[in-house]
Amino acid sequence: MELPREPQLLRKAILQKRNQTSLLDRNLAFSTIKFYLLDLPEFQNASSILGYYGKSSSGEFDTSSLLAEIISMKNKRLFLPRCDSEKIALDLYFIQNLTDDIEKGAYGIMEPKIRIEHRVPLTNIDLIFVPGSVFDRSGRRYGYGAGYYDSLLQKFQGIKIAFAFEFTVMDFPLAVHSKDVPVDIIITPSEIIRAIPS
Repeated sequence: MELPREPQLLRKAILQKRNQTSLLDRNLAFSTIKFYLLDLPEFQNASSILGYYGKSSSGEFDTSSLLAEIISMKNKRLFLPRCDSEKIALDLYFIQNLTDDIEKGAYGIMEPKIRIEHRVPLTNIDLIFVPGSVFDRSGRRYGYGAGYYDSLLQKFQGIKIAFAFEFTVMDFPLAVHSKDVPVDIIITPSEIIRAIPS
């Protein structure tokens, strides 16, 4: 199938296909992705990880099992973002327990509860899992249109990793803005793509 190159049409086409993927297939795919991730040197060397709670009802991978594993690791700390809808920005919070520390927030996404003592600056983070809808092999990405990650990634100096189905990674370059920040690594069920900026 010939995919449109226009960003909004491409995102719509890919999200439609992703949403048609069964929950079983999504879970099997993410199980393989998680296997690759846990063996990745960049992940093994990271101590402070900003994750995200995948929204299964929107076709995202259910990341909860990965988040729980990170919490259980003695040499790692997990952080999750909370949407500030007024500023279109993300506030970051330390997570110790996936039951006690989170609640349903903006867009129906599970987010950290507001606990000032758990809030941290971006400088505390050395690896980010970046959600997205469409990618290319140079690490460019389309999000979901709200722009929450844009300013965060512009200020971030660490490693950026995305999880994706093979069909969401394009062989042609995505049309992005000059200030858009690509991810460093894309993990699919069949390969680890180390982005080479073009």
